[in-house]
Amino acid sequence: PSTAVHDDSGDPFALLAIGTFVPSPTTAIHTATLPSASSPAFSHSPSHSQPVKYVASMARWCPERRVPGHDLLAVAGSDVALMKRAAGPDSPLQTVAHLASSHALKRSSIASEGVVLPNGQNGQSGNPPAPITAIDWSPVDPSLLLTASFDTTCTIWNVEAGQIKTQLIAHDKEVFDVAFSPVRPESFVSVGAEGSLRLFDTR
Repeated sequence: PSTAVHDDSGDPFALLAIGTFVPSPTTAIHTATLPSASSPAFSHSPSHSQPVKYVASMARWCPERRVPGHDLLAVAGSDVALMKRAAGPDSPLQTVAHLASSHALKRSSIASEGVVLPNGQNGQSGNPPAPITAIDWSPVDPSLLLTASFDTTCTIWNVEAGQIKTQLIAHDKEVFDVAFSPVRPESFVSVGAEGSLRLFDTR
């Protein structure tokens, strides 16, 4: 999986986040800077990577800079890893929090200094959470992150509070993909292994 974001400075650059779909201890998410007018060379550094549990099934940059001076990246795997990256083409990634299903919820918050910090755990079961298959940020309210899971559920997270806003059983089988409405943060669509596409209004 890969995704791109443009820095909002005067000299934009295209930034890729690239994940691997191989279940191994070396699975990681990498960033690379594509050529631009001021930097015509493709740039990638091995230090600009972060390990990911299980596989990196999807990666999405937050459409808005929620942390001052940093870009946020959500990576789906055994849970959702939230990573931050300082603005600029040579900045490394840093894992700052994990969001898992209600079976192993790790709370997080965006501190006043602009860093996402874990602040405790509210585990409800000794079983590991089901893998996350897909994620999407709300373009209307980028504090909301939507996840699809192998356990048939869809979850809307308030990333700034590190809490589940809405969680529901969306399909009869695994959920493969999700997408927020481009105009309504309370609505989303999902597709499942049983072959259906479903539209939800969380109100």
